[in-house]
Amino acid sequence: MAVLCASFMPGPLFIGPLYRASGRRLARRKAATAPPVPRDRLVMALLMISIYAIFMIDIAPESLLPEPPPEPTAVASRFAMPDTIGVLLSDAARLLRRRFDARARSIGVSRAQWQVLIALARTEGSSQAALADRLEVETITVGRMVDRLEEAGLVERRADPADRRAWCLFLTPRAHALLADLQPVADAVRAEMLAGLCAAEQAELHRLLARVRANLLPEG
Repeated sequence: MAVLCASFMPGPLFIGPLYRASGRRLARRKAATAPPVPRDRLVMALLMISIYAIFMIDIAPESLLPEPPPEPTAVASRFAMPDTIGVLLSDAARLLRRRFDARARSIGVSRAQWQVLIALARTEGSSQAALADRLEVETITVGRMVDRLEEAGLVERRADPADRRAWCLFLTPRAHALLADLQPVADAVRAEMLAGLCAAEQAELHRLLARVRANLLPEG
């Protein structure tokens, strides 16, 4: 009889789901019968939170507030002064390169090309290291530039008789013809640069700039 009664009693597998289902029904019933929060109380709570936030900002310690921008120092103010001699020289050189570059592109010559070609025209037979120093770029960068100019038939490498590991750079006849095409462009840009200066002023400017350059050349 005990075994027979036990077989009809609800076990854990049946009682657990039953309790969970009744618990969910009870929770839904409570939620449905709970009184809603009055709207005026909700508005008042939001208003109090806003006032508290403003109050905390007003009394926040200075360490939490953004720092004002620092006052410019005397050194920074001096560097910020416009139209010093250094600024004028730098701006004039930059604008001169930009204008010549725009005119040179109109005849199909890029800045990298005319910079290397003009530098070699002044010091033909230079090594890649010397050319890189003159252009103020890395030697490997000059190597890539010379590679492209050599492929275009504008530059040729010749073995250095004093050093078999080095190469000397020379312009080809095609490069000389291209420089001849660039000469009128350079003359026009130079005339625009010196507009309004008489011959005596141009000569004085040339003399002064040559002295400035000599002062900046490395000693020895």
